[in-house]
Parts: sequence; C-alpha cells; structure tokens
Amino acid sequence: STIPRRDYTLSVLIFIVIHHSRELPLNVVDGFKFDLDLPHDYTLSVFPEFPDYFQICSMDCKDSNGCDILGLELISWRENLAESAMERRAMNVNSGCRR
Repeated sequence: STIPRRDYTLSVLIFIVIHHSRELPLNVVDGFKFDLDLPHDYTLSVFPEFPDYFQICSMDCKDSNGCDILGLELISWRENLAESAMERRAMNVNSGCRR
C-alpha cells in the first residue's frame, strides 16, 4: 500500500476516538484492518513507530483457549482528534479564516 504511515496512525486514532475508549481488542482492529488500510503486519510495522500514541496492552480477559486477549491502547489524547472535518471547517469560517 502507498498510504503514508502517518495516515495509518490518524485512521486508527480516529477509530479509537469514535469507539469512545482508549483501548480496543486487537481482534476488533483486525476486523477493520481493510477499512483502515492497515498492512497485514500493522502491529509490527506501524505502531512501534508511534510509541507516543500506541502500545499493545492486555485487555484483562481471556479467549476461549485461556489465552490473554491483547489490545491496542491509545496513550496520548489530542482533543482535536475528536473533531470532525465539518466541525473544523465551521470553526474556521466562524473565526474568519478561509482557505
């Protein structure tokens, strides 16, 4: 895929924000891997490059085989990530900024 790694990161940050949680089980992220345009090895190739944003964590529960369920934790929170593009445009128009 030719999408820059920063775009992967933003996609996942927004996904976690929409979920209203700071943690998501990796199997949930896996289910949306195609929609987020993540590479198949995203846990090894993308997230280690952004330790200020993400870490792999235990979800404090076990799967049917008794293995720990791992998740992706959002470490750093930026309020502007919760704003939609429409909200940002409206704020720019209201403040007199136009592009």
